[in-house]
Amino acid sequence: MSERLNSIVRQLRRAGADPVRRLEQLPLQERCYVALSAPRYEYLPAQCSDPVEAWHHLSAEQQLDVCYHRGWPEQWVWEDTARPLADLAEAWAALTEAGVPWRGRLYLHSVAGRIRELAAERDRLHAEVAQLQERGGGS
Repeated sequence: MSERLNSIVRQLRRAGADPVRRLEQLPLQERCYVALSAPRYEYLPAQCSDPVEAWHHLSAEQQLDVCYHRGWPEQWVWEDTARPLADLAEAWAALTEAGVPWRGRLYLHSVAGRIRELAAERDRLHAEVAQLQERGGGS
């Protein structure tokens, strides 16, 4: 998840922290993520004040991050969303075969990270090509 949201999670975990203004500005899904990750259920939005309901407002990646923050098994996400592990294993194998590095965490979280790295490298290369074309007069 984003460093912005994780900084709010860290702030909520500190005793006496009350970042209500920052939380009120978050969209529903992000606020659910922060409250579940902290865990500070009193900060769940009124629309989904039950933690189980809030869980179902999260994407699979956000659910994995909540599991990571809370020390819960990642399998809860797979069981809950019924995502086939075969698809994940296939994506994992394709990224590994392509030589895309990983940072040590398994499952969708690291696959998504590897894909983000590829996208960032693609964007960097596109920008570099554009600069070269500008210098060369557009050819």
